[in-house]
Amino acid sequence: MRKAPLVSILMPTYNYAKFIAHSIESALGQDLGDIELIISDNASTDNTQAVVAPYLADPRVRYHRNAENIGMTPNYNRCYELMHPDSRYVIILPADDWWEPNMLSKLVAIAEADPELTFVHCAGYKVDPEGKPLFEYMDLFAHLPSVGKHRALKELYRNNYIFAQTVLQRRSLFEQYKPYPHLYRLGFNYAPDYMLWVDIMNRGAVGYYLPEKLAYFREHPQSHTIDKNIIPRLREEVRIFETAAESCPPELEAERIANLRSRMLALAQRLLKADQEEEAKEILVKAARLDPNPSLGIRIAHFIANLPLSRGIRSKLWELAENLAFRARRSPA
Repeated sequence: MRKAPLVSILMPTYNYAKFIAHSIESALGQDLGDIELIISDNASTDNTQAVVAPYLADPRVRYHRNAENIGMTPNYNRCYELMHPDSRYVIILPADDWWEPNMLSKLVAIAEADPELTFVHCAGYKVDPEGKPLFEYMDLFAHLPSVGKHRALKELYRNNYIFAQTVLQRRSLFEQYKPYPHLYRLGFNYAPDYMLWVDIMNRGAVGYYLPEKLAYFREHPQSHTIDKNIIPRLREEVRIFETAAESCPPELEAERIANLRSRMLALAQRLLKADQEEEAKEILVKAARLDPNPSLGIRIAHFIANLPLSRGIRSKLWELAENLAFRARRSPA
């Protein structure tokens, strides 16, 4: 059997032939060389296989191609199944993103110095399809963990500050806190990483935040994070906070409910703008039932959803409710 690497790098891909070479070279070019790179090709219809072929000369690279497309989350899980069973750490590098050459060595050094850490993560940039930086990724979030060792669960409930492409997981602890054998919960396709972080941190995982910008997250028309996917993503965030009830620490139950309500309101707003009024009304009713004294944002949203007005007029009124909800989500408790 091949020697266990220190770090397993998982690279799921689908039709990313134009990006994947850059990502592979980023992984293989790390100044920490004790790695394996697991590429799981989800039955790409472009020339991904041909682009990957020259890199297979490096014994650290393993390539697997699914016979048919199995879906995004199952393909991430397939990568997880294919890695060496005894590597110490695991990290994900999507086939359209890349790292600074010293990222792994910095994260591993922190993890090696403190055996209590389940994961180490850092900052980075969001970039355009050509790789030009647009802004610092962490600027997206109003609630961040403290620098260094943390259990910033309240902040995680309020926004997903964990930059998935930078998360180095210590497998021994990760497996203890993760309540399923695979990497991601099945059924989550737009926010599976967020569900995972909530799952493991609810159960006691300890993180470490390094504020150095060492990774690049590319946004392009195939990205799951683009605006056209906001409704399915918000649906999943609602499910995340419903699912979190099974493991939420008692002292954070009120916070979980508050964040479930805020996601419901945001989802209802988007649904109404998309002319999906019936689902919007159902969501608003559920949100109101979570609180015997519904917030002003929910009451306004519910009122607008039931107005017998044109879509254009309701959309203008909806902006008022959306602004209220946005301010509520960003304001500290």
